[in-house]
Amino acid sequence: MRKIATVLLAICTVATAYYFMDLSPERKVDDQPEFSKKYQQWLHDRYKDPATGEIPKNVRQLELQFAREMKNHNPNFVKNNRIQSLNTWTSRGPYYMGGRSRALALDIDDENRILAGGVDAGMWLSTDGGANWNKTTTATQLPSVTTIDQDKRPGKHNIWYHGTGERLGSRVNGDGIYKSTDNGNSWFRLQSTVKGSIGLWDNPFDFVYRIRTNPNAPIDKDEVYAATSIGGIYRSEDGGEVWEPVLGGGVSNSLSLYTDLEVTSKGVFYATMSSSGTGRNTSLVKGIFRSTNGKDWTDITPTNFPKNYNRVVIGIDPQNENSMYFLGETPEFGLKTTNSQKMDLWHSLFKYEYKSGDGSGENGKWTELTDNLPNPELVRHQMNSQGGYDLLIKVHPIDSNVVYIGGVNLYRSDSGWKTKDFKVIGGTCPDNDCDYTYRYNNHHADLHTMIFLPSNPNIAFTGSDGGIHKTLDNKAASTEWISLNNGYLTTQFYSLGIDH
Repeated sequence: MRKIATVLLAICTVATAYYFMDLSPERKVDDQPEFSKKYQQWLHDRYKDPATGEIPKNVRQLELQFAREMKNHNPNFVKNNRIQSLNTWTSRGPYYMGGRSRALALDIDDENRILAGGVDAGMWLSTDGGANWNKTTTATQLPSVTTIDQDKRPGKHNIWYHGTGERLGSRVNGDGIYKSTDNGNSWFRLQSTVKGSIGLWDNPFDFVYRIRTNPNAPIDKDEVYAATSIGGIYRSEDGGEVWEPVLGGGVSNSLSLYTDLEVTSKGVFYATMSSSGTGRNTSLVKGIFRSTNGKDWTDITPTNFPKNYNRVVIGIDPQNENSMYFLGETPEFGLKTTNSQKMDLWHSLFKYEYKSGDGSGENGKWTELTDNLPNPELVRHQMNSQGGYDLLIKVHPIDSNVVYIGGVNLYRSDSGWKTKDFKVIGGTCPDNDCDYTYRYNNHHADLHTMIFLPSNPNIAFTGSDGGIHKTLDNKAASTEWISLNNGYLTTQFYSLGIDH
């Protein structure tokens, strides 16, 4: 019995590493460099070998092997039917409630196939438009999915990539980049992205903000790019077998903590690199960049861009891919708003239009739209990304004037944010007639991603702290949402109860 109790205690201890998803907008821990440093030291002290003071290499693989062999070394493990294998567990839900989802995509060949990933729940696939879901990653694959992309070139649609590791929020470390060659039905990890020790931030691919393939790459090259949280944009020409840093990255104590990456249909890349760097330093490579080949980059940062900026996200206009928006969390610069704790929040919004040449200086036009960001009297509707934790900007696929911004709330501007007029169309309730959770009806706060149905772009899907939701009219005066969390089991648990 003592051995059984020990095993159960270990299970409970592991379970406490996961955080349950609250219905209300999440409050983030201060993410200052000193906190991050102490947190990393705390993790190291928990996992290190007392004899060497270091975390053993390949410790995750050793743990899994130990778990597989445990029943052979402990006869009580087999005899006691209360401790069973992974295959004999029965899901108890919650069945209709989803968890935090940062990865969301539609199959280019079949828009009824939705691929979605939870930050603590792995990859999921629906083949019927979100009515039902099946998990496609295995129980032994790390579940911290953060981003996904499909190879959109003819003959390559069966290839997908997803990144792992959520640096912002509850902080779930990743273990590299995964790839699918059977159209998202199963996944395998790219060994080239597995370095260092799981649980420690010692590998560029521990935290991946964005994965993008090059839709304009030669058919004999499988170009894939990753925007990572040790300050770099990484590129592979062979489907992820070998990677090289092409912007930032490498070895330094001054690497950007926040990056982003987007690409046009013609293969023109745009990237952002935060000024905030590792080691309390300003990043050596910071700003907004443009590249026509994914290798050589031009700094196109406007002269009036804020001095300090953390996470900056990109929204390209599908109707005019020379036009795009950059939305950033910019401490002490830009528009100041507040939250329910009366904390000062700062954000900036810029629009860029490529003109000619390399796009820098007079070859590009910048317009600042910061003053038009949401700042109403109602505090919960003021612009709030919780330190860049929930931040997105998307342009309607067939209407360039309609631009969506996501933070705690989802906002819509029908003027491309040229005016202060906007609508709250998701997140928290749009008026004072709210229940105690302040949720928008049939939706959830804390928006992370948004995609549109190709055959009807007025139909949109969001990924938030409450899972996946769908609207049939994203331009309506009053937007209504449908939950697609039927069996999308992605909530985060933090404890385990045992019937004695």
